Amino acid sequence: KYKKYESRGFNVKLNNKYKARVMSAFEFKQMVGDILRYIGYELQTETVNKEQVYDYEGFISNKKYIFEVKYYSSNVGIRSKLIDACKKILSVKKNDNTETVIIIGNIVEPDVRDEILKIWGINILDISNILYLVQEDEELDNKVRSLMEYAVQDIVLTEPGIPVEIQPKIKAVASMAKQYSSELTLLKSGKKYFSEYEKLCTEILKYLFSDYLSLWNKQLKSNDDLYRFDLCCKVKYGEVEEFFDSIRNFFNTEYIIFEFKNYDSPITQKEIYTTEKYLYAKALRGAAIILSRKGIDNNGMKAIKGSLREDGKLIISLSDLDLLYMLDLKSKGESAADYLTEKLDTLLLELEK
Repeated sequence: KYKKYESRGFNVKLNNKYKARVMSAFEFKQMVGDILRYIGYELQTETVNKEQVYDYEGFISNKKYIFEVKYYSSNVGIRSKLIDACKKILSVKKNDNTETVIIIGNIVEPDVRDEILKIWGINILDISNILYLVQEDEELDNKVRSLMEYAVQDIVLTEPGIPVEIQPKIKAVASMAKQYSSELTLLKSGKKYFSEYEKLCTEILKYLFSDYLSLWNKQLKSNDDLYRFDLCCKVKYGEVEEFFDSIRNFFNTEYIIFEFKNYDSPITQKEIYTTEKYLYAKALRGAAIILSRKGIDNNGMKAIKGSLREDGKLIISLSDLDLLYMLDLKSKGESAADYLTEKLDTLLLELEK
């Protein structure tokens, strides 16, 4: 979206947070397409006519639907935004029997839905409907949760007012936890496979912590281009979970830095000192997690404790064994975040003066 300005010769330097949200909106739109296909809609090619403002055309049971996809970072002013979208759609919509649906990645109050349906004749599907539709598909459900910038665990799942024909899967698929565990075990260490390791670890983190983290900003540079984080995530608003609650309240953290080290040997104090430079209290970055194949050596652990003791910067090291253990917890319906709490407790209890 922002690239169109750059291609026209404008020197537009947008901040990384805005770029991340543009990308999240794009990913949400693509994901909605996947969900519509999953629930039985035969989608046409995405609309490219500039006079059309909706995103998808779909057919189910020989009836045509048009879908407009909306994604906002905040739930503030949702009613007025939806009304504006309705006016725009109806200004170009043909006068036929096509049903119109707006799918939005936010919370919409029931009275707002009813008002829009009564006045504008447009059905609204919000996050409660989306979660309802994907509840039986672990992969889609995880994608939805990872894209949301707010906690969704307490949202009451609501059946949508559109026809649904979910097709049974042809063959049984292993759970995501088992799949990720197998991929991690088989992936080779070393510089040659770094990008594969980074991609796999990011997918695993989304699977484990999609309820607690958002943004998922990859390869984020500092303003002076001196440092590059592998991954930066934001702790979701409204989330109540011991580990993430603790680091937010006691380590001045809204953002967590993740680093990936696909080394053949344990990481050392060198990697700790490098990561330590990324942490900056005034930028609300007080914590980092380093993922590596073999964990950390003794001098590296001493560096972690020194950084915590002297500067209050929290760095946690996770190995393949840690990831495999958390994946096993997730597969059993337990919280992987509880394991991070144990790691934090151990680090604090063993910290010397």
